[in-house]
Amino acid sequence: MISVIVPVYRVESYIEYCIQSIQNQTYKDLEIILVDDGSDDGCPEICDRYAKEDKRIKVIHKKNEGLASARNVGLEAATGEYISFVDSDDYIQTEMYEVMVAFLERNPDINIAMCRYKQVEETDHTVYFDRATKDFYTLDHDAIVKEMFSEQYAMYVVVWNKLYRRTVWETLRFPVGKLHEDEFVSYKFLYEQKRIGIYYDRFYHYRKRQGSITQEKEVQSYLDCTQALQQKIDFFREKEQNEYAMCISRSLSTLIYYFQCIKKKGDKKSAAQIRNIFLKEWKSTKKEIYKELPKERRSYFSSFAISEFVLYLYMPLYWKGLSIVRKIKRKLQGKYYLWKGKKQATSKKNPTIMSIEETLENIIAKRCSVSRYGDGEYKWMVGLPQTSFQHFSKEMQHRLLTICKSEEENHLICLSDGFGKLDYLNKEAQYFWYTFMGENREKWISYLKPGKVYYNTNMTRPYMDYVDKSPCAHRFALLKQIWQDRDIILIEGDKSRLGIGNDLFETARSVKRILAPARDAYDKYAEIMEAACKQDKDALYLIALGPTATILAYDLHKTGRQAIDVGHVDIEYEWFLMGATKKVAIENKYVNEVDAGLNCREMLDETYQSQIIEKIEW
Repeated sequence: MISVIVPVYRVESYIEYCIQSIQNQTYKDLEIILVDDGSDDGCPEICDRYAKEDKRIKVIHKKNEGLASARNVGLEAATGEYISFVDSDDYIQTEMYEVMVAFLERNPDINIAMCRYKQVEETDHTVYFDRATKDFYTLDHDAIVKEMFSEQYAMYVVVWNKLYRRTVWETLRFPVGKLHEDEFVSYKFLYEQKRIGIYYDRFYHYRKRQGSITQEKEVQSYLDCTQALQQKIDFFREKEQNEYAMCISRSLSTLIYYFQCIKKKGDKKSAAQIRNIFLKEWKSTKKEIYKELPKERRSYFSSFAISEFVLYLYMPLYWKGLSIVRKIKRKLQGKYYLWKGKKQATSKKNPTIMSIEETLENIIAKRCSVSRYGDGEYKWMVGLPQTSFQHFSKEMQHRLLTICKSEEENHLICLSDGFGKLDYLNKEAQYFWYTFMGENREKWISYLKPGKVYYNTNMTRPYMDYVDKSPCAHRFALLKQIWQDRDIILIEGDKSRLGIGNDLFETARSVKRILAPARDAYDKYAEIMEAACKQDKDALYLIALGPTATILAYDLHKTGRQAIDVGHVDIEYEWFLMGATKKVAIENKYVNEVDAGLNCREMLDETYQSQIIEKIEW
């Protein structure tokens, strides 16, 4: 059961729509706690009327002590396994709790699920979606801390776009009498989490209106937020140094913003108070972690510490100069790496890599398994940051490094053919690979086994990047020979949908599918491996799961199965069929290399649904 806590105060124009949005949830096991905080309008009567009509609703009437007190009273009264908060002038989408409860029930080690929110006008009752896909991602502890101090920090600070296990709130309560009370507690419960789940859908609708509590007491809200910032700084001062650095950088910037806002209100005394707090924290920062902050942040804070005038005079010139320097640096680096990449293309140290055709013919002749390495796998191997569908994992990194040098019989290790001369690639691909290799070639070669013959990663990407596309039909014909008259088990992300809408697998005898999470699949590796090993050992396993596929193909091969990492093959085939000259989105399929390639609706195709034998979810 979910205990939904709704503090109520002077919202008679909005409270009914708020209550109805909770009542209409597709998840019905609710305890709706309406806490009347001494409201002097029609809200108490409205709450009582709804309680008579719906046994799930409890009404608590109390004297006015503020939002924090009302939430605390709701927490004391809550009996549900899960806790949620909804502000009484806001509303939620009907599937919000069903989706979030299902996620937490599937993942007993995760205590918080959250969603994005949509800010709406005072009179708006519209339900908004960017994408009604129920798509999500997960963050581990390090990523949570990073996001808490990112430009998206607002969605982490508020408490109302989240569903919690009740254990999160066992010892936490809101500070009574403070505005922006979320600021005082959210960092505490978020810091304790090993992982959280975040939905892209904007299930929560936040109404920004004049006359709300925070609007009426704006200056005091800045002062309360400042106090919360000071407590947060003290909290993170005792944590890891990099975490403290992120906290202080965001907090000092926020203090400058509060100062500017209060000064515009004409309250010089409060503005001076904020500035003095800034100077105190900046003085401590210079002693403790000055060098941990980015150079531009140090200049920004130092300028404000001197005077507001210096900040306004100096920083615009500094930002402009820094932008010019960075632009020149990037351009020079690009030219250098391009020159270096071309020069080293003929190096004798480059690995021996077979052609696409040789790779495919070898697989057909010997029924080989395949693990593929591209630029993404290399970046995971060296720990380079990526904006991707798989967060970094030291275990995954170790596995990729180990498998890259393996010598298993009939198991091919494929590398990108970007090591050599690239005249056969189009200009965009040439530039990418020459510059990439110019920067990373030596390190990548150090991870390889000297003298080992490698095969071609582009066996599943044989179309888009090539100038001469005449061999592509033959390459896809060879691919189809691999699974001709074979029983195929596809292990793919739940938005990949390999072979749907085209004839890629028409030569196969049968097709079954194991669906895995589209994001962070490696975190479900044991479950994916277990599901695969339940299936026929003589089947052909085709895997499209990013770096997880590289590892899974190796491990399945070790069990005596033929397993091939076929990432991107379906998308390349779609582009081949349409004669595309640039990478484009494919309707209803996940294409991570295209901006619009993540917009996937639910797949209702009967053939596709009938092929699914197991689905592993977050």
